[in-house]
Amino acid sequence: VEEIINGWKKSLESDCAAFQLQAEKLRSWENEIRSSQAEIVEVSSYAEKLVISQQRTEKVLTEVRAYQDDLDADLDAMERHVDDLFARSATRPPLDADVEREHAYDLSVKLENQLGAMLDQLKDLVVKLNVQHDSALGEEPARDIMKIVNAHHQSLAYLNAKAQKMDADVSALEADVEQLRRQAPP
Repeated sequence: VEEIINGWKKSLESDCAAFQLQAEKLRSWENEIRSSQAEIVEVSSYAEKLVISQQRTEKVLTEVRAYQDDLDADLDAMERHVDDLFARSATRPPLDADVEREHAYDLSVKLENQLGAMLDQLKDLVVKLNVQHDSALGEEPARDIMKIVNAHHQSLAYLNAKAQKMDADVSALEADVEQLRRQAPP
């Protein structure tokens, strides 16, 4: 009977040791799962922030694109108007107002090219920022993105103000040319 009890005791001790090893492994796995779960929550939170930041950036870019489209339409109208003026005055020698108008036209073309280049730069910037978002986990570059986009927006607002001033100058020149044309003998 004692041998049987000793056999059971050894078997029980062996089973207890095996159980303890399995319990330690299970505890280790559970700790890894908890650690991974915390990291997943952190990555998920960061991904949500990135999605919100990207949505804001896309909204700003859409506004910039619409603003640039408006400027392009204004510039196209200005080009057509200047072309019409040149066509009407092709038979007479150029006046100072004509030279100034041509200069204004050249400036508007240059402005349009600069706006196109600025849009390309904004697109490149967004691509670079998206790459940085993907490679730099845990940073907050959304604030920097907004600063850059705001700077570009301010530049576009400045360019728009200059384009409106040029449009006003061209209109004033047209009025002067028309007045000179009326005063000139036929």
